[in-house]
Amino acid sequence: MDSDCDMLLETLQRVKQLNFCPNRIWAVAGKKLPELVPDFDIIPGTGDNLDEHENYNEHNECTPNFCEYSQRDFTAVQQRHECKEANCRQLRGRFSRVMLERAVRNGKPTVWNLAGDCLLEPPQPYMAISHVWSDGTGTGAWKDGDVNECLYTFFQDIAKQFQCDGIWWDTLCIPREKAARIKALQQIQTSYEDARITLVHDGFLRNWEWDPKTACFAILMSPWFSRGWTALELTKSRKVKVIFRGHRGPIIKDLDEEILGKDDEPNGPRKEASWIIRNLRKKFTTLNDLLTVLSSRYTSWPKDIAIISALLVGIIPNERQQDTYKSILTKFGRLSPGHLFHNSITMSKGFSWCPAKLFDMPLDSSDPSLTISEGGDVQGKWRIIPVGAELEKNCWWDSTHSLIRRQLKYALTRNRQDCHLLAECGTVPVGRALLVRKMQETSCYQYIGAVYLRQELREKNDKWIETTVTISGYRDDMEMTSVHPGNNRPGDKEDASHLNLEKENPSNVTSKTERLHCAIWRGDYHTFHKLIEKSSLDVPDQLGRRPLHLASERGNKQMVEDLVRYKVDLDVRCDNGQTALHRAAWAGSAGVVRLLQDRVDEMAKDKAGNTALHIAAQMGFASVVELLIKKSPVNVEGYNNLTPLHFAAMNEHRTVVELLKDADVEAKDYIIGWTSLHCAADNGDQDIVKLLIHRGAEVNVQDDRVGWTPLHLAAMNGHKLVVGLLLRKGAKITAKDKYDWTPQRFAEINGHTEVFKLLHDKSADAIFANEVRWTPLHCKAINNERGFVKTLAYSGSEVFFSEKDKNWTPLQFAIENGLETAIRRLLEVGFNIKTKYGQTSLHWAAEHGHKAFVRLMLEKGVDKEAESLFGGAPLHCAAERGHREVAQLLLEAGADKDSKARDGCTPLHRAASNGHEVVVRLLLEAGAHREAKTRDDRTPLHKAAESGHEAITRLLLENGADKEAKDADNQTPLHDAAKSGHEAVARLLVKAGADKDSKARNGNTPLHRAASGGHEVAVRLLLEAGAFREPKALDGSTPLHDAAEAGHEVVARLLVEAGVDKEAIRWDGCTPLHRAAIGGHEAVVWLLLENGADKEAIAWNRHGVLHCCTPLHGAAIGGHEAVTQLLLEKGADMEAKDSDGCTPLHRAASRGHEVVVRLLEAGAHREAKARDDRTPLHKAAHAEAVKRLLLERTPMKRLTNRMNGTQGDI
Repeated sequence: MDSDCDMLLETLQRVKQLNFCPNRIWAVAGKKLPELVPDFDIIPGTGDNLDEHENYNEHNECTPNFCEYSQRDFTAVQQRHECKEANCRQLRGRFSRVMLERAVRNGKPTVWNLAGDCLLEPPQPYMAISHVWSDGTGTGAWKDGDVNECLYTFFQDIAKQFQCDGIWWDTLCIPREKAARIKALQQIQTSYEDARITLVHDGFLRNWEWDPKTACFAILMSPWFSRGWTALELTKSRKVKVIFRGHRGPIIKDLDEEILGKDDEPNGPRKEASWIIRNLRKKFTTLNDLLTVLSSRYTSWPKDIAIISALLVGIIPNERQQDTYKSILTKFGRLSPGHLFHNSITMSKGFSWCPAKLFDMPLDSSDPSLTISEGGDVQGKWRIIPVGAELEKNCWWDSTHSLIRRQLKYALTRNRQDCHLLAECGTVPVGRALLVRKMQETSCYQYIGAVYLRQELREKNDKWIETTVTISGYRDDMEMTSVHPGNNRPGDKEDASHLNLEKENPSNVTSKTERLHCAIWRGDYHTFHKLIEKSSLDVPDQLGRRPLHLASERGNKQMVEDLVRYKVDLDVRCDNGQTALHRAAWAGSAGVVRLLQDRVDEMAKDKAGNTALHIAAQMGFASVVELLIKKSPVNVEGYNNLTPLHFAAMNEHRTVVELLKDADVEAKDYIIGWTSLHCAADNGDQDIVKLLIHRGAEVNVQDDRVGWTPLHLAAMNGHKLVVGLLLRKGAKITAKDKYDWTPQRFAEINGHTEVFKLLHDKSADAIFANEVRWTPLHCKAINNERGFVKTLAYSGSEVFFSEKDKNWTPLQFAIENGLETAIRRLLEVGFNIKTKYGQTSLHWAAEHGHKAFVRLMLEKGVDKEAESLFGGAPLHCAAERGHREVAQLLLEAGADKDSKARDGCTPLHRAASNGHEVVVRLLLEAGAHREAKTRDDRTPLHKAAESGHEAITRLLLENGADKEAKDADNQTPLHDAAKSGHEAVARLLVKAGADKDSKARNGNTPLHRAASGGHEVAVRLLLEAGAFREPKALDGSTPLHDAAEAGHEVVARLLVEAGVDKEAIRWDGCTPLHRAAIGGHEAVVWLLLENGADKEAIAWNRHGVLHCCTPLHGAAIGGHEAVTQLLLEKGADMEAKDSDGCTPLHRAASRGHEVVVRLLEAGAHREAKARDDRTPLHKAAHAEAVKRLLLERTPMKRLTNRMNGTQGDI
């Protein structure tokens, strides 16, 4: 025993000497510390050097029971930089706070896409970030939504690496506005449950050199592990990736597959530490589980621990902390007797035996034998001991809270006859007991407090009764009588519906299949087991993934086994062509791979051409590679003919390279012709380079596209050790590629001075400014990016392997592809770009969204207000194309936010018209004039409404834009929305109070515009909103005229059903029926006739051919067969004459409408004379077909007309 104590104290002292926090050590390890600590010789560095933020790396004042460091406010820690210069700009204009708060209010996910301009919807894959604010990954001093560009790019690149389309990061995804923040926190657990991966970022761990032997200990000692939120994030996350320090930068390892020890490995520190971490990932089933995990953890805000507790056990937190704890206790429903032995102030209004702060409750790992009712009563077996007169003197009072001590003493002195002691069953003798007061109900007691005895009690003559008793949740009988029945505490009915998250349909899924997918993704085996028999197992999600894909990616072997038993198709593919084996290999789940590999086609290739072996090699999962190479050929060709060895080398997975000992080291990809040695040299992995050369890799091998050797790649990336190794192994220092570039030239232009000295060759010529000597690959090579060769492994990188066209220039290529470092270097050596149409370089770059070049141009002092031939400054170009970041750069440089182009448009007009919400928001935040007018007096709101951009319309209205602004034609934004049928925009404007009956210069209202365009929904909206149904334009047209003239039957029906006047007359005397007949709109004509429209109405226009025309005249003039026939069937007068005495037959004949003539001849008077004595035959003189038809059916008489012409003359 003494030796154990000595070892504990000795280990504690040695760990403290390494400057680890003693509180972290004790909270995590306690008496097991000697079993947890690895060999001191392999622990890297010291805790002081590894800890979070440079300003807060001291634990000198920490003790085993208190961490001084954790009490500091880290919310204002300056945000970290990933760039070496630590001077990059902040990303602004992304991550819209309004959009975020709207999503929270609507219960939607708050995951940003990688561009940060819109929120993702399930099941799009995303990465969640679990981090500590002390290492500079919080918001710091920046305002809401701002983040250092380099830091976001760092996370963005990791997300892409793991095939994620978005990021959830509390720094950007939780609103600060109180109500929205509370609601967001209430659903924060789903952000981790639904993530494809959770990335752990902790400065302590990023500075801990990766070693599988010490990694678990590092996690236990990290600030991240001591956080309260980590308990929630780790419990809810399914796939966890942790960043450590690698030889050449950050290295990411999978928690379950690479960090934690395996069950079959020998006992030792790694296995012991793994057990602690795994326990944190299990579901919390008892109150003691919760107390054990959270009692020693820290949070920035005291109330956070209640929120974390609630979400861990599956309930929605209440605004009142005590109510949250009561709900937690009710959810568990049980506790152990030892939990009641505390000395803290207890809750009021129920649960009066529980500390007001739940985590003041002591731990007790014994069986939770006591039950908790919904009303807060505790029931279970106790031994009832009478209270003796000397009890008060026999109690220890030193550690009891002063108020509790008073209550206990008061009960013992004033109400001793009503008091009893409750002792735990099976304890002899009794050293502690609960002091309780007998209540009116049988076997019901009121909790007073715990007492600890100086002299232990033993059962003597007075019999100790062991029985089931109830400890009331209320303080006295009166409180119990008024509140206790049922569970009717104030607010309980309201709270009850929110008590259990599991009953709330957590992700708004409705079908059994969707619920099954959700259960698999979240690792909920209980729900999965219930649904597997009731759901279709071959229905894919939106990404084509079946349940088997999801279970395999999550590495859930039990679920996969169950699905195999149900005989699902094991080779079924999702949208990217991958099978379940691919997904298991991607996740590194050796157990699932082992289960599937004998049942599936191991050589199946996805749409990129990769097998499961390629993916496992790319991800670096040695255990999976070891399984797959037993049956898969190691040289199998994948994407771009890359082999597994290529993937392992380019991703620096040395263990996998070692496993692939039989792989062909000279295999080349087919696009460029790089070998695995090229890949290793590019990454600078000296160990892999050495291993490949040992296996016979040719050090002077050249690729097929540009002729680079491994030395070229090592030199361009500044890998001094690899350059030295290659030179020692015989690499040619003067090797030239096809464009005469030597390794030295790459080292020189990329600024790698030490490598340049190693490769110094006085005979080399300067070739920088000669465009002939450049290719897209050369431009990429001088951009100083790690992992250049990885472009081979991903689609979308083909641009770097393309051939040059005659107009190709290095600088323009670098600009178009955002190669900022390359741009800078090309400018330094004298390149420039050619523009046209009066554009400056800045116009061109702003129009195409090339922020790197824009930044450089601004630094060089290029005129940011220059106007192109087409009008507009560079800010106009950026706004019109929606390039938010470029617009931000220009604004930060002082560009005029209200500059006007030749048409009077400001940048805000251009952004609003083209639907670029983020740019509109950016300009408004910068103070752009929201009522600026173009040359035709149109405001940005007009432009947004005309184009139907709902979000922008809302944004402008929220910022006070004038909804009644009138353009040169007196049209308001509502006119524009109605004219184009943009129902959502029109609804917004109407809701904002826009005048529904506003008249344009021609008298048209929005209802006219909507009716004329045939926009049913907009018409209905305006009518329901109370717009005047029969407004008249200056020409007398009503909306029904406009709908009829355009043939919009549905809109016409709406108006007719609304009771509008069907006989309304416009300036030319036309009714809606005239306009429909003239236009040949049969359906509208039929509708109007069925609703009683006058088929003989006379149009009285004195200045045109319609004077005194009937609808039948109009149909005849237009040659509309169906309308003519319909009017005749309805009894229209075929002999009606207009002011010229012409019948419909005259009008049809004069226009040569043969089909109509046939219809009219069925009964029309063929020899009727007009006022000029002309018959229809006269009128048809120029229409041969109609004339022939009339002649066939008309007696040949010489009838002289008033013009002295005869039919015979015709």
